[in-house]
Amino acid sequence: QPEDQHILLMFQNPTEMRPAGGFIGSFGVLTLNRGNLKEIKIDDIYNADRQLNLKLLPPKELRGVTPTWGARDANWFFDFPTSAGKVISLMEESDLFKKEKIVFRGAIAINTNVLQSILSATGPIEIEKYQMTITPQNFLEELQREVEAGRDKKPGQNPKKILSVLSPILMEKIGSLSGSDKNKLAISLKNHLGRKDIMVYSDSPQMQNFFESYGIAGDVIDLPENHSGDYLAVINANIAGGKTDAVTSQHISMQSSIGADGKILNQVSITRKHSGESKEDWWYSVPNKNYLKILVPENSKLLSMKGNDRGITDNAANKTGNLKYDADLASIEKSAVILDAFRAFLGREFGKFSFGAWVITKPGESKTVTVQYQNGVDLKIRNNMKYEFIFEKQSGVEGSFEYSIAAPPGYAWRENGKSIFEYGTQQIKAREIITLTLLKA
Repeated sequence: QPEDQHILLMFQNPTEMRPAGGFIGSFGVLTLNRGNLKEIKIDDIYNADRQLNLKLLPPKELRGVTPTWGARDANWFFDFPTSAGKVISLMEESDLFKKEKIVFRGAIAINTNVLQSILSATGPIEIEKYQMTITPQNFLEELQREVEAGRDKKPGQNPKKILSVLSPILMEKIGSLSGSDKNKLAISLKNHLGRKDIMVYSDSPQMQNFFESYGIAGDVIDLPENHSGDYLAVINANIAGGKTDAVTSQHISMQSSIGADGKILNQVSITRKHSGESKEDWWYSVPNKNYLKILVPENSKLLSMKGNDRGITDNAANKTGNLKYDADLASIEKSAVILDAFRAFLGREFGKFSFGAWVITKPGESKTVTVQYQNGVDLKIRNNMKYEFIFEKQSGVEGSFEYSIAAPPGYAWRENGKSIFEYGTQQIKAREIITLTLLKA
């Protein structure tokens, strides 16, 4: 295009999780002209939010933390296209861009661990102004410390200034890489795309379909009608829990069994371990306050939930004032029903049911939440029946996943010749799809 085209870079920090990825502490504006990179500017997300005159009601879990909803918290939706569109709309409403009539044609979300791979390719980077050497091993803690308690953490200063200093040095280093090193970096970035460390969104339906077809859009899959199988997604949101997701590990275990009647009974256990008890920086050594959501097929029935905590109460939770209610947020929140017996919520979003609950893990402790539910699907049990299980990973959350499924009585799985099929991984892909076939035993 002959005019400047602007792409929003969303730098998501997984040390403070939000549904679409980490907290957006910083952003970049990528300017293209006729397909060529013209400019990259990096800024603090709060600079845009301070100039946002639109007064929106924040998500209910955030109402005790922030009075209004801003771009910094707008990646609140597990479906990245929805989150990206929401962040863009708020950025464009900010006077930072509105006065110059700047619109964004798309967005690219980048997790901080992508920087680790880039530094592995470029080698250590000296930032003379800050008397600092950034390496793949120390970059996260060093940058976090500078942003939270460094020289620029003063009234009227930009605490994210170090990122503006680092980015041109980084770009220059990447440009000077040898051909073989660029190849290695490209392979590394491809792996990041496959794990949702990088997600891409476009306002063009044609481009968006292209991104979705290659599995790099971070979209929530639409299950076909009468889906012969199961679905799971586990979503975390850190609410005033410091940067403790950097020191909190997660293991997900799912055990399924198919009855003779074709009903699927599931037990999902989520274990979170907080290892920040010996960290000097306070933002790693506070309790991890996590709002957990589990997405399952529609019409699933919650049978039990154990190990979760009572909701974090706050006086602002039900105060809406004169704030406007975002339509996408309202459609999710107004579907939620409190399940007092389970200290949980039942809701509906993106064609799925959701079970929501609070999980608070103290430093040095481990906590397991166990959920039992019946899938809303009734399978037609028969020989050679195909069964498909889909697990969608949350961007920025690393950990392990184990899955087992027991065939109905009198049947076995073709893939291993046994009545129980098991799968496990330490490197969860953006979308894990397991396709199995039932055989009469």
